[in-house]
Amino acid sequence: MKVLFSALGRFLDLKDLDPYDVAERLTMGGLEVEGVERLKDSVKGCVVAEILEVNPHPNAPKLKVLKVTDGSTTYQVVCGAPNVREGLKVALALPGAELPNGVRVEAADIRGQKSEGMLLSEIELGLVEDTWGILELPEDAQLGVSIAPYVYMDDYVLEVSPTPNRGDCFGVLGVAREVAALYNRSLSLPEIELEEWDRPVEEFVDVSIEEPELCPRYTARYIEGVEVGESPLWMKVALKAFGMRPISNVVDITNYVLMEIGHPLHAFDYDTLKEHRIVVRRAREGEYIVTLDGEFRELDTDTLVIADAQRPVAIAGIMGGANSEVTRSTTKVLLESAYFSPSSIRRTSKRLGLSTEASKRFERGTDVEALVYAIDRTAELIQKLAGGKVAKGLYDNYPKKIAKPVVTLRTERTHFVLGERIEKGEIGRILTGLGFELKEIDEGFRVEVPYHRIHDVTREIDLIEEVARIWGYNRIPSLMPAEPIPKDKMESSYAFVESVRDLLSASGLFEVITYSFINPRYFELLGLEEERKRCVELLNPLSEEMAVMRTSLLFGLVEVALRNFRVREMDLALFETGKVFWKEGDGIKEALNLGFLLTGFVPRHWSERPRKYDFYDAKGIVEGLCRFLGAKARFVPSEKRFLHPGKSADVVLGERIVGYIGALHPDFLDRLDAPQELWVGELKLDELKEMKLEKSFSPLPRYPEVTRDLSFVVPKEIAFETIYNFITAQNIPYLKRVELIDVYEGKPIEEGKRSITLSFTFGAEDRTLQDAEVDEIFWKIAEKLEEEFPITIRTKRA
Repeated sequence: MKVLFSALGRFLDLKDLDPYDVAERLTMGGLEVEGVERLKDSVKGCVVAEILEVNPHPNAPKLKVLKVTDGSTTYQVVCGAPNVREGLKVALALPGAELPNGVRVEAADIRGQKSEGMLLSEIELGLVEDTWGILELPEDAQLGVSIAPYVYMDDYVLEVSPTPNRGDCFGVLGVAREVAALYNRSLSLPEIELEEWDRPVEEFVDVSIEEPELCPRYTARYIEGVEVGESPLWMKVALKAFGMRPISNVVDITNYVLMEIGHPLHAFDYDTLKEHRIVVRRAREGEYIVTLDGEFRELDTDTLVIADAQRPVAIAGIMGGANSEVTRSTTKVLLESAYFSPSSIRRTSKRLGLSTEASKRFERGTDVEALVYAIDRTAELIQKLAGGKVAKGLYDNYPKKIAKPVVTLRTERTHFVLGERIEKGEIGRILTGLGFELKEIDEGFRVEVPYHRIHDVTREIDLIEEVARIWGYNRIPSLMPAEPIPKDKMESSYAFVESVRDLLSASGLFEVITYSFINPRYFELLGLEEERKRCVELLNPLSEEMAVMRTSLLFGLVEVALRNFRVREMDLALFETGKVFWKEGDGIKEALNLGFLLTGFVPRHWSERPRKYDFYDAKGIVEGLCRFLGAKARFVPSEKRFLHPGKSADVVLGERIVGYIGALHPDFLDRLDAPQELWVGELKLDELKEMKLEKSFSPLPRYPEVTRDLSFVVPKEIAFETIYNFITAQNIPYLKRVELIDVYEGKPIEEGKRSITLSFTFGAEDRTLQDAEVDEIFWKIAEKLEEEFPITIRTKRA
């Protein structure tokens, strides 16, 4: 938010205050100022000059050749403005000047006449897009000096970034209150000078509130005889400094007061309001409105609207309707200043995808009392700048009174939290300066929270924070803790995820973080049309490429890989932990998953031969993770369409499928324009954690172990997993491990079969096994395998 420094002067004395020091103090006090802009710099090279002669242009009847002086030098300038005349003080931009509208002034030849500069209008100052003539400066303007003070640009703009909970600082008044407290200066609201008509406002308008929960207070003022036209230069410059566009005097005034007081207002063309009534209600089914930005918007019953007797004329707290817009022909104006429920405005703004200066403030919570001052200030300025008669009194419909919270602040508690003894009187001064009302009690203060702070100050600790930031965080001493630091205890799920991340990082994978929003086209590209039906669609997506919530981490990892391929980074080992989302019934579910992607070549030492990632690398990642968690995974063939058949598997723990691994199907690689094979995997971390797996410790063997190798020919369709499960289910005595150590296909093994070699490890806890008893057990295993499977034993008996 931009704040015009001079505007602060309406509420406090700025004498001897340096804008840069104010910015520093505000930032240190918790209200960050991102930058300070000196407006004078934008008109550097532009000086006050006087027109000495006005002569016709010999080659262009609509142009004139002028002689102008800055008091020391006379220049020839070609100009076409209709209001040029001798003796007029003007704004002269000399060659080399860079103007606020982006134009760089250079000496030029215009239709055969030399022009040594440019006379400025509001267009060159970036205030308007069209104007009738050049700027006319005061007769007493000093020649040769900068035009800045004469065009209200001898000023500074502070770029303030209030935190979301500080809605009170979204206006000049709120920032001024902070400055007053930081510099121990008094803050005041100037009296409103308003001449009221003798006819009461109730004669002209009736306001009813059907939804007091959503609109606890609505005020209105009626003004007639208004002349809508251009705003004065000072207001145009102020609005531009605030980051807004001048439109007309009445609209500009409502925007100016919005920025000054921090409370949004709206002006209706009174004659367009049916029956001259205002009804604050929910939109009805099928209603719509064309807003001031020209957009057609369908409304639903959750949308709060401002309506007349027949139709909506504004979306409450967000934007007015084109059907009640103030135009140049408007002569009667109805002003609105209201308080709306922050949550209601936030929901409507998100649902419509419509964020405005008004909605930004109502979403954060406005001051239910300051709205009266804001509407009176608006009426005052309209009367001064646009004329008109203001009906007597304020129409104030306030059915649901909002109470001020009362919080107890203990002095000793303040000292304990801050580690610094601040005098009780100083604590009182700080809080009083911020607008809090105090009643002194023995242990401290009974504090009544002002309306502008009821949204963020509700507890004693909030008040202590207020004291700390105004007192100065830099004045609070840095001390060692008086007590030992307690041992850090992480929440279990966080610790679990951290351990998984650490393990994968240590395994050589790089962690990535991708958006939870994905492009819906991935469902089609990966053949997941059914999955598409389960995905959660965003109401107001940032773009079409981020329109739905991810149902899998696969999408983000593939996107990262494709982006790397475009810059010739072809060897990747990536992982991500994150939430996935899907629709279930009438609700939305979410779960924590782990995803990984491997592609290209495995990192290698110079002494090793190059090797590409394969199925066993993906399988090894899952096995390593399961081993770390104290589990043993099984791998069964996967039937997922997006995975390569024969190069993929589902991961099974117990009887539950907890994930998958495999290569993406070649058809889908082609659709993705992926230049090489992608190995992917995904595990359900929530389910792994719920299993409460426990690691067991096996001591080193006290006696030597004995190994035996068994080779046999087996049909290809029989997986090692099947054979392994059969062996381990036999409860064979002294058998400790079974490992696959070799697979061979080719001559002399007949086609459709392969030779595999298993290594069996035997051992006893109380003695060394004899060869004879090991051989007996070993050959019984071989016999059982021959009985169960169509295999041919290749290992010869000793």
